[in-house]
Amino acid sequence: MKKINWKLFHISLWVELFLAYVLPLREKGEAFYAGFPAAFLTMYEKKLNVNLLSSMHFNPFALLFDVILLDTAAGLGAPFQAAKACAGQALLVLTPDPVALRDGRVVSDTLFDSGMPEIRLILNRVTPQSFTQGTVRDLDECIDTVCAQLLGVVPDSAELQLAAANGTALPHNCLAFTALDNMARRLDGERIALAVQ
Repeated sequence: MKKINWKLFHISLWVELFLAYVLPLREKGEAFYAGFPAAFLTMYEKKLNVNLLSSMHFNPFALLFDVILLDTAAGLGAPFQAAKACAGQALLVLTPDPVALRDGRVVSDTLFDSGMPEIRLILNRVTPQSFTQGTVRDLDECIDTVCAQLLGVVPDSAELQLAAANGTALPHNCLAFTALDNMARRLDGERIALAVQ
């Protein structure tokens, strides 16, 4: 976590609010971002009879953290709605089976309709038999069903289950570590090949 100077924080907030009305805004999806000293103020499209200032969303955590991961419960209930309201990107973690993929499509459509700028798909617990013995043919069918760009494939492995159960780090020489590391690097903008058996 970054150390924050609260005096600088308050000054930055007021400068940001002032510059939101003075500087041209960068458009990304349906939101506009003002960006001095950092893009931590978001101004959504103004609706009729709504004050422009009341349509602003301030994210103070952007000053403290580079990335915040929110894990929500399955479904479209209150935890999902709360996470959707403050998220700038969605990662859908699904297993390669028809029921999970259909539910993922509902979530993907809901996020798209709400103006989520980026929706990515992570396939979890994938084995070599996932596509030969199941009713899902291949990775392309998963991507097409959910309508989200594939971020990565996490293999089902004994090392991953053991690390999760014990709360320990994954060994660096297992495929699950490589897959998760590659996903993190893709989120940082690198172009990394998919690690799949």
